Amino acid sequence: MNQELEQRVAERTADLEAELAERKRTEAALRQSEAHFRLLVDGVRDYAILTLDMEERISSWNPGAERIFDYSEAEVIGQSFDLLFTPKDGRQDPRGGNRAGAGDRARRRRALARAQGWQPFFRQRRSNTTAR
Repeated sequence: MNQELEQRVAERTADLEAELAERKRTEAALRQSEAHFRLLVDGVRDYAILTLDMEERISSWNPGAERIFDYSEAEVIGQSFDLLFTPKDGRQDPRGGNRAGAGDRARRRRALARAQGWQPFFRQRRSNTTAR
């Protein structure tokens, strides 16, 4: 009986070690994938790439978004998505306060981007415009 128990413990230990090794390989692959994704997103300057959490708060912000919307990552992380795309633009400002015209700046930037051929969300630039 004691030998049988030791055999079962040894088998279970081997199973757990195999599971742990597989988990480590999976985690390493995930870290590598995340690093590649971050390099891609951070390298994009001509498009705004951002992510939202379940409450529609901005959770990531790439350099293209900073250039297009003129808000730094530190200013928008955790802020409502409404800051960028709704009539509430003028009332919500990640810098604090209730600055009149804060939304006007975002609206002007979007209008300028559209005039230069930019399209929102995963659309390509028109081919007859030049990148800046």
